[in-house]
Amino acid sequence: MLHAARTPGEQGIYRAELYAILYLYERLSNIAIHTDSHVTLSTIQRCLDAKTFGNLHNLNDLDLIQRLWVVLQTGTRRFFKVKAHCKDEIEISWLTLYHRLGNKRANDIAITTGWFMFPQLVADM
Repeated sequence: MLHAARTPGEQGIYRAELYAILYLYERLSNIAIHTDSHVTLSTIQRCLDAKTFGNLHNLNDLDLIQRLWVVLQTGTRRFFKVKAHCKDEIEISWLTLYHRLGNKRANDIAITTGWFMFPQLVADM
C-alpha cells in the first residue's frame, strides 16, 4: 500500500511516522510493520501495554495516540525494528537486507516527496 499525504495537525518526523503506521493499522487488521523508528515502536508498545487510554495521557500527539490505542484493541498487528543506515556490516541475512532496502526506499521516497510537494520550503531548509 502506498499513500502520500500531509500529516494532520502539527508536522514532524515522529508524528508522520506514527500517522503512517496508524493509517495502515486503521485499514488492515492483520499486518506486520517494519520500521527503523525506535520512538514510534516504543509508543506502539506503550499503547499495547496500556489497560486504559488514561494510562497514555503523558504522551505527545494524543489525537493520534487515542486512535492508535483504539485500533490496537482488535486484530493481529505486529511490528518489527529494522536497523537502518548500517553500511559497515559485512555478513547479514537476505531478509535483513530486504528490510533495510525497503526502509531506504521509503526514506528516499519521503525525501523526493518533500522536494516535489514543497520545493521552496525544502530549498529554504
